[in-house]
Amino acid sequence: MVTGDPVGFRQLFTNLLENAVRHGGQPDLVVVDGQAGAVELSVRDNGKGIPEEHRERVFGVFERLEGPSGSAGTGMGLAICRKIVEVLGGGIAIVATTAPTSASSCRPRWRPAGRPRS
Repeated sequence: MVTGDPVGFRQLFTNLLENAVRHGGQPDLVVVDGQAGAVELSVRDNGKGIPEEHRERVFGVFERLEGPSGSAGTGMGLAICRKIVEVLGGGIAIVATTAPTSASSCRPRWRPAGRPRS
């Protein structure tokens, strides 16, 4: 069981899914019980992907890869996601997928309440 602020979880899921829809169109959400008892959430889309050199940058406040003429957004969504996951004692990253497209997967991880850190 994962415990935490329900508003924070709702914001995390909303931001990740809206981002995937905005930039990819077809999000895929997977929640797994990861290694050493950590929970991993993977949100993958079929968009163009995020180049490796920008994967950390997109978690900055007001950071967007597209210019003003690109899709709508404030550049706050992934920064908020990072903060929520860090409060839960976890981390979040963009990783390349093995899908036939060049999409990326956003993977927050955290430890459920009551599970020791290893």
